[in-house]
Amino acid sequence: MTGDASAVTSDQLTMDLARLIVEDLAADECEVFEDVAADFFADPVSVLRPAKGEEPLGFGLEGIALITPFALAIAREVVTFLLSTVTQTAQDQTGQFVLRIVRQRLRRYRQGEAADTDPAPLTAGQSQYVRTVVRDSAHRLGLTAEVATTLEEHIISQLHTEQ
Repeated sequence: MTGDASAVTSDQLTMDLARLIVEDLAADECEVFEDVAADFFADPVSVLRPAKGEEPLGFGLEGIALITPFALAIAREVVTFLLSTVTQTAQDQTGQFVLRIVRQRLRRYRQGEAADTDPAPLTAGQSQYVRTVVRDSAHRLGLTAEVATTLEEHIISQLHTEQ
């Protein structure tokens, strides 16, 4: 994947995850999600730190005007981690994948090999790391512990994790 293509993919995944969070926590922001996301990707700092005097819209988590910019910022860090994890896993498994594909071409090995279609779930350690990323991101963004915990739980609920 080229740099531009991976940035587009990363941004789209960030939007997908953030949209799930916003739909759950602040459905009234769904109407402005695309506009806020466009502003966020153009200049995250100004979106995360609005000009003084702007009125909070108050979506229910105390002290935050809009959850969307924060959901995008945290989702971006989670997606970055997930992409690096998947990339590393793909690199680790490439040799085995090539071997399996070649073996499937050989009649002797065709039987009994099923294609893997489900993504591997995040391990407990990876899930914990995602939780840490969310908490650290929320802290850096100046969000309260309550808001951080809410975002953490919603993000984890959207990921495929080991039971």
